[in-house]
Amino acid sequence: MGETRPSGNGAGAGAGSEAWTPPRLPLWILLVGLAVAVGAVSVLIYVLYQRTTGPGEVVRAYYVALNEGDCDGSLDLLTRDLRSGLDHDEYCADMARFEGRLGGELSIDSVLLVGQAEDRARVITTYAGSHLTWELSREDGEWRILGFPDLSRLPAR
Repeated sequence: MGETRPSGNGAGAGAGSEAWTPPRLPLWILLVGLAVAVGAVSVLIYVLYQRTTGPGEVVRAYYVALNEGDCDGSLDLLTRDLRSGLDHDEYCADMARFEGRLGGELSIDSVLLVGQAEDRARVITTYAGSHLTWELSREDGEWRILGFPDLSRLPAR
């Protein structure tokens, strides 16, 4: 009669003993694991953000560069072929008329990827009621403006 039987949970505990509890994970292992996970996700988000600057963001950056009078910054957003066909001083003088005058809201209405490798894009924007179509191309993995619309249609304030 003094015999104990193993409980049904396979832990080998006697009928009158406490229930079996799993071993606890040390807190430092939990914290290190959490830190590694947060770090890995942060790096992944950063890498994806750097690689996903799309055609619409490039057009928006071009508007910002024009408004800020950043001629070289706006030139950096153009394809090499387009830049090579422009006279730097003439281009900068022409773009200077937009400095501080494009304060309205730019709307990206649509972005259409075209070409077999989707290496070209057409971006349609609306700024102060004017609709403009931009042509972009991938160059060294980055979107660049291949041709711009008639910017004289942009209403400057």
